[in-house]
Amino acid sequence: MIFSPNVIWQKNNLRAVFLTAVALFSGTFPATTHAETVLPAWAEEWLPTGSLRGSYWNMKHNASGANDIGNADLWLKVTPHLTENITLVAEGWARASTTPTSANISNSTQTISRLREGYLSTTHGAADLRIGKQIIVWGRADQLNPTDNLSPRDNSQLFVEPDDQRHGTIAAKATYNFTNTFSGLAASAIWLPVFRPNIQPISPPAGISFTEIIPTKDQYAFKLEQTGREIDWSLSYFNGYDLNPDLGPRTPQNLALNHHHIQVLGADAATVIGRYGVRSEIAYTWTEDKSGDDPFTKNPFLYWVTGADKTFLEYLNINLQYFARRVADFQHPTTISNPQLQPIAIQQSIISSQQDSFQQGVSLRIANKWFNETLDAELAAVYNFTRQDYLLRPKISYAFNDHWRGNLGANIFRGENGTFFGLLKDRSAAFAEIRYGF
Repeated sequence: MIFSPNVIWQKNNLRAVFLTAVALFSGTFPATTHAETVLPAWAEEWLPTGSLRGSYWNMKHNASGANDIGNADLWLKVTPHLTENITLVAEGWARASTTPTSANISNSTQTISRLREGYLSTTHGAADLRIGKQIIVWGRADQLNPTDNLSPRDNSQLFVEPDDQRHGTIAAKATYNFTNTFSGLAASAIWLPVFRPNIQPISPPAGISFTEIIPTKDQYAFKLEQTGREIDWSLSYFNGYDLNPDLGPRTPQNLALNHHHIQVLGADAATVIGRYGVRSEIAYTWTEDKSGDDPFTKNPFLYWVTGADKTFLEYLNINLQYFARRVADFQHPTTISNPQLQPIAIQQSIISSQQDSFQQGVSLRIANKWFNETLDAELAAVYNFTRQDYLLRPKISYAFNDHWRGNLGANIFRGENGTFFGLLKDRSAAFAEIRYGF
C-alpha cells in the first residue's frame, strides 16, 4: 500500500492543529505573517519525529494462503525533558494490515498498535537510571547475539528492518559510570518484574492447539562493560526465563509453549586490528534440564560467534562471522519410543536449534553505497553447515530526498522440512516499501 497525497495532507493538518492548540494554551502567537507557528521550547520537545510507511509483501509459499499482504504504518517518537534531569522516551507504532484470507474470500483488514518504549531516564552524577518499558540490547556480534536475552521480538510482524521487530519490556536499569583510572567502565543492574516472550509465527498441526505458559516471577541481570579503550568488552549474567518457548505435551489435542527458567553467563569483545574490525561473543546457558533427560526442555548449551569486517574502497563493507553451538548431554529425539511423543520431541529440537550435539555455520553481510550515499544495497546471509539450511536477505534502498525513501528486498528461508530455516520457508517474502520521514 502506498500513501496518497491526501494522507500526507491529513498528517500536516494534524500537526497544524497541534501547533495552534499549543500556541493558544501558552499565549505564544506568531511574530510574523508566515504560516509557521512559533512554539515555546517545552512544546517543541513534544513534537514527535517518526515516519509514515506503506509496504507490500508477496509470500508465494505461505501455507495459509495469505500470499499478498499490504501494511500501512505510522511510527512516532518523542523525547521531551520533563525536568532538568528527567527525560521521557516514548516510541510506538500503529499498523493497518490487509491480508487476503483465501482465493475466494475478500480481503480482511487487521489493525494493531504497540508502545515499543515508554520510560523515564535520569542522570545524577555518575549514575544513570531508567524506569519503564525499554528495549535493552546486549551483544557486539552482528545480528547473532548469544547474550541478547532481555528484550523480546515480535517475529510475526513483517518489517523491512529486523530490529523493528524488537519491543520493550518493563524494567528498572541502574548504571554507574566509573571515572578517572577506570574511565569508560560501567556497571549495570537490571530488574525485570514482568516477563514478555518472543512472539513466534508457529502454527499448530491440524486438530491441535497451543497454550502458552507465561512465567510470573521476577528476572535479574548484571553487566560490567568497558568502552572507549583499545578493546571494548563486557561480562554479563542473566537470571530469568527463556524468550523462546519449549514445545511439550499437555493434552492429546493441546501442546504447551513453556518458557523455562534459564541462567546465562556471557562475554563479548571488540577491537580494531589495522583496517579490520574484530568481534566475538560467547554465552553459556544453564536450563532446567541439567542432565539432558527431558526432551521437551532445552539442554544446557554453549553458543559463540566470532568474526571480522573490513571496508574496501570508500563504502564497500564485508562482514563475515563464524558461529557454533555445543549442546550438553545431547540425546537424539528419535530415541523416544513413544509414537505420540516422538514427533513433538523432534519438533521441539528443531525450534530450539538442538537437533545435533554440535552445530556450526557462517553469517555474511555485504553492503555498499553509491550516488552520494543516496543508494544503499545490502546482502545478509546465514548458512548452517550442519543441516545445510540458510537465510538470505537482499535489500536495496534509495533516498529520493531528505524525507522520502524507497526499499526493495526479500527474506528468503530455505532448507529441508526438518531444519530451522526450512520450518520458516512459508515466511519467505519479497517486499516493496515507501517511507516518509519527519
